[in-house]
Amino acid sequence: MERIYLVTSAAHMPRSVRLFEAQGIEVVPLPTDYIVTEAGWQALWDGSLEAQILGLVPSASNLAITTSMMKEYIGTGIYSLKGWK
Repeated sequence: MERIYLVTSAAHMPRSVRLFEAQGIEVVPLPTDYIVTEAGWQALWDGSLEAQILGLVPSASNLAITTSMMKEYIGTGIYSLKGWK
């Protein structure tokens, strides 16, 4: 196998691509499951001042996303420290 089409969550894609490339496999990334969209990002900043302030209030769903991303970043760091790319 020389090339694969890698379909995984956009959040996991950077780490996943590096792992396959470290094995000498060419990767065509096909990310899915985007957490933040351009429209959502623009809505956060283009709304009224009240809407922007309310957007900063913590929520359970945002805490879950933050936790998931922290695990991904920590995992990437550990992979680097172990020399796994």
